[in-house]
Amino acid sequence: MKIVDTYFRLRSGKGKSGWLMLPVLLLMVVGVYSLVHATGGIKYVYSHSMYIPVMLAGLCYGWSGGILIAVIAGIALGPLMPIEVVTGEPQKAANWLFRTGFFLFVGVLSGIASNAALAQVRKLQWMTRHDPATGLPNLTALLDALGAGDANPSGFARRALAVMSIRNAPELRTVFGVAVVEENMTQLAGRALGSLPPGARVFRVSSEQLAVLFEDPEGASADTLARVGAAFQLPFLYREVPLHLDVLVGYVVLADAGVAPQDYLRRAQSATFHAFETGSEIAHYQVQLHDRTRDSLAILSGLRIALERRELLLHYQPKVCLRTGTVRGVEALMRWNHRERGLIGPAVFIERAEQSTLIHALTAFALETALGQALQWQAQGIDLPVAVNISSRNLAHPDFARRILDTLARCGAAPRLLELEVTESSLMLDVARTTAELQLLARQGVRVTIDDFGTGYSSLAYVQRLPVSHLKIDRSFVSDLMSSPDSQHIVETVVSLARKIGLQTIAEGVEDAATYERLQSLGCDMAQGFYLARPMPADALPAWLGAFDSKVARIPA
Repeated sequence: MKIVDTYFRLRSGKGKSGWLMLPVLLLMVVGVYSLVHATGGIKYVYSHSMYIPVMLAGLCYGWSGGILIAVIAGIALGPLMPIEVVTGEPQKAANWLFRTGFFLFVGVLSGIASNAALAQVRKLQWMTRHDPATGLPNLTALLDALGAGDANPSGFARRALAVMSIRNAPELRTVFGVAVVEENMTQLAGRALGSLPPGARVFRVSSEQLAVLFEDPEGASADTLARVGAAFQLPFLYREVPLHLDVLVGYVVLADAGVAPQDYLRRAQSATFHAFETGSEIAHYQVQLHDRTRDSLAILSGLRIALERRELLLHYQPKVCLRTGTVRGVEALMRWNHRERGLIGPAVFIERAEQSTLIHALTAFALETALGQALQWQAQGIDLPVAVNISSRNLAHPDFARRILDTLARCGAAPRLLELEVTESSLMLDVARTTAELQLLARQGVRVTIDDFGTGYSSLAYVQRLPVSHLKIDRSFVSDLMSSPDSQHIVETVVSLARKIGLQTIAEGVEDAATYERLQSLGCDMAQGFYLARPMPADALPAWLGAFDSKVARIPA
């Protein structure tokens, strides 16, 4: 890199090296002239040494430099140099002009080669610091700017770094192709610069992210970025088609000079991810965000290891018929027997796993374990279906139904022993394909329950088109049943409408006898919650079932 920098200074004439080379070349011409003269004149071969300064001149100063030194060299070895020093016989003009012509040819040729090499080097240097598709400075340029004073040209001590991510970039690529993101990145950069203070700089740091470095002397980053966010709400154009970009913004204030540039960028990206998780458009970096992200990654890494070490297990929570008081099934709930933290509930790791492909392995484990346990209970005279929670990623898999049926066949379990609990939002991601997959399972005897009903679309119109047999009323309505008239009205409406279209209802989160009795009076079919039983290990269920018979008598029928 030092050689390249020196070469650039030579070609630009900047710095001492740019001016020093010219007298060096002239001294070389004088040196060759002296050598030729001292060895007897132009008739001897030493005159060819003059090509060296001519070529160097072309390399250092381009074709113009090559011409200048070629002319000087031609004169030095032409009328100023005899054929033979002893006799003093002068050269014919045609001879030394012919030689000078060769010097010019070599000087121009080396200059052209030098110019071409210089242009290529400049292109390569530009590409190392810019994004070819948009022409914006790239990640390398950003890290250099964060680590150097040129990022703060006006001298303000306080600056801010924002990362802007196009959330719906994959959708845009799918519909319009790769070029749509490149074009909109350019428009995005223009709008950002138009809404930021003078001196702001935009960088492209990834295929879907821009970074903006701007001055924040008064700590007004949030207000500044709010103006930027408002500009992003206007339609973007691609081939005269208006498009909406879902742009998430995360930012960090550069207040500590001791922080490495990579760490500042990581903090801003962490804030962007937090904006995605919370559904907000702009998020400010806070230390706990980094800790949360680090813990999330640690959870995913630990989960994969936990699967290999067989640290995951299932607990089962009974579902009781409100009319007869009999147990009608159980729900399988995953637990992680962590070597250091003990038994960890699903709230800690399931949500994060659902955001990754690891959820497929967890669901496969849950299905095989639950079905295997159902068969063991069946051998003990306990015939209960087991409900397993299915995520949106599971449903989106093209072979979802086939995988379920393959698991049933591999375990040797009847389809009636399996119940799938699916949330409303998961069902609505691709209604046509999801309906076809679930219908295939339902025809084989697998039951489908809509979980957390009432928190999503809550439309019985679409429920009629789906092959579901149960609606599980969300615990938020059940827990407020005795204190909120609105919750009571919602539960009563859901139960009534579900019965009219032939579906059964399950209330989850039943915590006390009063709620249990009220659900009975409303006509709800089943209940599940701590009032009846907490989730328990598989080997504890037979004993609980025996003891539950005595409790049924105390539950109003």
